Amino acid sequence: MAATHRDLRELIHRGSFREDLYYRLNVISIAIPPLRDRKREIVPLAETLLRRHLPAGTAAPAITAGLKRALLDYGWPGNVRELENVMRRFLVYQNASMLIQELTQPPPLAKGLANSFASGTANGGTANGGTTNGNGGGNGAANPAPVISIDSLAEASRRAENKLLLEALEATRWNRRQAALRLSIDYKAFLYKLHKHGIVETKNGDPKDVDSKHPDSKAPDTTHPDSKPKDSTPKGGDVNA
Repeated sequence: MAATHRDLRELIHRGSFREDLYYRLNVISIAIPPLRDRKREIVPLAETLLRRHLPAGTAAPAITAGLKRALLDYGWPGNVRELENVMRRFLVYQNASMLIQELTQPPPLAKGLANSFASGTANGGTANGGTTNGNGGGNGAANPAPVISIDSLAEASRRAENKLLLEALEATRWNRRQAALRLSIDYKAFLYKLHKHGIVETKNGDPKDVDSKHPDSKAPDTTHPDSKPKDSTPKGGDVNA
């Protein structure tokens, strides 16, 4: 199975794609419209992708009416893969307003891509960045959306990830392997996140590294000959008192 978003016949005409390879691959062709042309599928797909990446035993954040409108109005230049990544970010943010902000006021590069694919923006007077199109019927400026900086988004993402890590650890009584499975992430990646967030287990109010709770952790073997303190007495002579 092979997939592409380019017109291979046009590429053959330009000499950019081998004609013999085209006929070798082209047994049955299935044309799938882009996500922006399948509006009725966007919300059901979003709900399915959200459940796919939802950690076991946790409740999915609600896709509000405002978020549904934002999902339907967005141009989706990255198609289903982009929608999947957006839903994964939603699990981290746990905040529909933050996701709406991203979809309605994307960064400059993403904004250019989204606007180039969005339908009806040329004559529709749709809101973008808090103002309406000047040709959209003279309604003037819309209510400006609250400005959310990249730093505040990063901080909110950090706090949400920290919260998810702690909840998984507490639900598994600080068993890190089970917590990693609960979050559906690799164990080494989970350990890295604990280190990044400085998460340690406390006992009797005293900080204690979480590694000490893991069954693989062992106390130093004092019976091993290498673990005994070395004799500092010089060879070949006595030490005077």
